[in-house]
Order: sequence, then structure tokens, then C-alpha cells
Amino acid sequence: MSSCKRPAEASRVPERRTKRVRIHGDFEQLVELVVGVAKKGFLVHKDMLCAVSAFLDAACKPEWTQLENIEHPIICLPEDDASVVKAMIKWLYAGRIHIQLNGADATHSDNLVRTMCLRLFSLADKYQIPELQNDAIDAYLVHRNRHELVKTPIHEANLAYALTSSSSSPLRRMMTSALVADYGRNKGGNRDFLRVAPWMAHDVLMDFTERILAVPKSVRAVAEDFCERYHIHDASSGGKCVVLKPYCDGGEDQT
Repeated sequence: MSSCKRPAEASRVPERRTKRVRIHGDFEQLVELVVGVAKKGFLVHKDMLCAVSAFLDAACKPEWTQLENIEHPIICLPEDDASVVKAMIKWLYAGRIHIQLNGADATHSDNLVRTMCLRLFSLADKYQIPELQNDAIDAYLVHRNRHELVKTPIHEANLAYALTSSSSSPLRRMMTSALVADYGRNKGGNRDFLRVAPWMAHDVLMDFTERILAVPKSVRAVAEDFCERYHIHDASSGGKCVVLKPYCDGGEDQT
């Protein structure tokens, strides 16, 4: 059963490149992404890749691709995980994150969904796909809300930091805010955030201090200004997101 129904209130979001290319793209030329050490191949329309990623747009130039056959160019991504790239491609064509777990993963589905969101953000950061970065953060927060997660798993916080390289990363800011919000919601009873990895402690302490010095207000993992805090929009996007974008965790998209 799908859990990707659109919310009753339509979300106002900046204009998306993925939507424009799905409407206006010619869908003629294909590019093959060869991923990981197992060299898993994925055929993707060039227009889709180039529209959302400056990095992949450059990688599609003739001087960078491998022309091993006459049908389509090949881009090798040996360091990436095929399951994450597959989820990225689904996002390209569907316009939203779609995470489908097999039966063996069912008992750990909550953790796997959130972990996939973190890995999708990292992949999007690597290949300069801001729309996917935004959607991955939204999907993580939507999952937290849907399952009423009151404690941020420390291993997820550690993973978020391991997948990013800068304190200015929206994913790091989101994770540190979530850890501190856990503490605030539990009136200091949950001190898990004190057990974070040493290389994460500075960011958590700074966020914690800022909240103490700020005007007292309710502490939530998802701030009302989530778009301003965690999203990346270029100057031509126009507007800000007012509703978190949902994800799909199986089945077909529903309107």
C-alpha cells in the first residue's frame, strides 16, 4: 500500500527543473550510468540528467563520456551505490522520492527509509542536484513526523555527518537541530545528544547555545522556517516551500 498521497493542502514550491524537462524535454538521447564496482548499468535520458545537475551536464560533454558504442555515451560512477543511484533516477522521472523496500527489509523499514534519505542527500550534494537535496531532507522530516520519532538515532546523526564535509551543510544543520529538539521536547530527560561523535559536538553545542539565548518558544525538530533553514533554491526559483514534500515508500503514486 502506498503512503505517498499528496497532502490536502497543496504545497507551494519554487518552480522545479524536473517538472519543466518532463514537459518540454525531447527524450531522444540516452546516457548510460555505470555504477559501483559491480558496474551496474542504468539508462537515463540525457535531458533529465542535464536539467537538474551542473556536474552531470558537464559529464555528458563528448570529451568526458566514454563512447564505447554508437547508441549512447557512458558515464562511470565507480564510487557510488547502485541502490542510491536507482532511487535518484526514480526521483528524476517521478518528481518525488520513491523508496521501495523488499520483504527482507520489512523489519528494519523505518531505519532504512531514513538512511536512504540521508544517502540520497549525499549523492545529490556530490553531483550538485539541489532539488533532490531539498526533497531528501523533506522526506527524512516527513518520516520522523509520520512515525512520531521522539529520539533521533545517534547512528543516523553520525551517518549524516560522515556523508557531509561542511558545518554549513543543510543536512548537518537539520540533524543538529533535531538532536537539540529531542532534548528540549523531553525537558532535558533525553541526553543522547551528549553522546555524539567528537567531530559533531561543536555544531550541536552551537545550536544548543543559540536556542538557550533565543526568545523562549516551543522546540520542534521541524521548524516553521524549514525552507529557509534547510533548502537550497537558486535566484530563478521564485518563492519558498510552505509544506514538506512527501515521499513514496511503495506502490503507485496517488493523487
